[in-house]
Amino acid sequence: DTLVYYQVDLKKTFFHPVKNKDLLFVRSGNPEKQIFDRLIPEIFANYTTHYFSNPKLDKKKITDGYIEWVDITLNSPGNLNLLVYLSDIPVGFMTSSYNKNFAEIILNGILPSYQAKGIYTDSIRYIKELYSSLDIPTIKISTQIQNFSVQKVWNKEGFSLNNAYVT
Repeated sequence: DTLVYYQVDLKKTFFHPVKNKDLLFVRSGNPEKQIFDRLIPEIFANYTTHYFSNPKLDKKKITDGYIEWVDITLNSPGNLNLLVYLSDIPVGFMTSSYNKNFAEIILNGILPSYQAKGIYTDSIRYIKELYSSLDIPTIKISTQIQNFSVQKVWNKEGFSLNNAYVT
């Protein structure tokens, strides 16, 4: 499989406003772990990655790996994690790490029943504004090469392809 990395220079990019005015982005951490744990299995149920492609891995445990990955992220200092709410319903999340040189969006997603409503695009717009306000110059993000839908969003929001790795 191939992992592609995109990045955006927050000093030279454009910023579009969030369109869904009823979205709420809430900084979250370990106290909200149960919400993340409920979202992840549904968000990643049909997501094929290099883990899914490996015949030696138990497909049922891949989602457990995403939950563990988010748990580590929630408990790591220097990380910024967001839950995305629509009318008081948690519909997605973004986990990220940052330092003075760059931020990296680690894992993120929107529940399938709320996709194609601009919520993911608004999440990218929100986190760009947030990191820009913290004077972080660059955001990086990655996905599997076949995940075209998020790559289209990233391109529209000013991100460009930076690296690719065979996994």
